[in-house]
Amino acid sequence: MSSVENTNDRHLKWGVYAKNIGYILLALLIFLFALDLMISSFQQLGKTAAETILLATSNPFTALFIGLLITAIIQSSSATTSMVVALVASGSLSLESALPIIMGANIGTTITSTIVSLGFIAKRKEFIRAVSAGTYHDFFNILTITLLFPIEYYYGLVSSLSQYLATTFFHEPIASSTNNISFLGTGFTAIIQLLVDGINNGFVLTLLSFGLLFGSILFFRKVLT
Repeated sequence: MSSVENTNDRHLKWGVYAKNIGYILLALLIFLFALDLMISSFQQLGKTAAETILLATSNPFTALFIGLLITAIIQSSSATTSMVVALVASGSLSLESALPIIMGANIGTTITSTIVSLGFIAKRKEFIRAVSAGTYHDFFNILTITLLFPIEYYYGLVSSLSQYLATTFFHEPIASSTNNISFLGTGFTAIIQLLVDGINNGFVLTLLSFGLLFGSILFFRKVLT
């Protein structure tokens, strides 16, 4: 009888594992679909929106605080970074302007660890341990940006290295590779094109893509936890 129960338990565990793997793949699919849609939506917004974005991020310090502010508001550095990647891929944002935003996102995510540690404020011992762990996370991110940001600001080392690696791997200059980028292939590109033609509003498409992106990240986190 026990062997039958053990067999059933094993089948049940494998069923749970298979279901979780399916959920992870679904979250990844939605995430990549959202990125493709976001690239198309940014291209749909037109030249005026691109010029506005470039103007707002032309100052590296401003771009740094934009990344910090967005991440502090939405509490997700992953979403901020994904949006920046989509902006660069669509050609609406230069790589040099994108890097300070990503650095700012890494500082903004330290606020999340601080908020989490405050959840243990009623329990003294747990609160001290939580603050210690959160502070370590904060110092690591802040010190990393303190080191890298001046190097990028004065010498452009990080952006130059990124361009070199991208050119080495894909054998194509960054400037010419930002057109027709797709993370999922031609099948999904056709679906996205139908969606873009049907809605025909860059702002609505951007909101939709951001909702899908943020939802996929939350779904992915929920599956992993």
